Amino acid sequence: CAVAKTFTNARDFQTELTIRLLHGAPGAPASETSPLGRVTFVDLPPGPRGFMRMQVVFAVDENGTVAIGATDLDSGDPVLATAA
Repeated sequence: CAVAKTFTNARDFQTELTIRLLHGAPGAPASETSPLGRVTFVDLPPGPRGFMRMQVVFAVDENGTVAIGATDLDSGDPVLATAA
């Protein structure tokens, strides 16, 4: 199972973007979910808000392992990430 979402930078000259991963029912409030972790995309090109557009793919395999990857939509280059 996989889904792709597009994200942009929310602040001017933002060079990192962190996404929190939660486990729960779709649309459930954060208080009713369990944290899975977070991923931070680093070394984003600085620019005005909305300048950086990246497609993030979230995939879950048959064992429940989550894989995350991102691509810069303008250059086609992969986006570096760190997980916590």
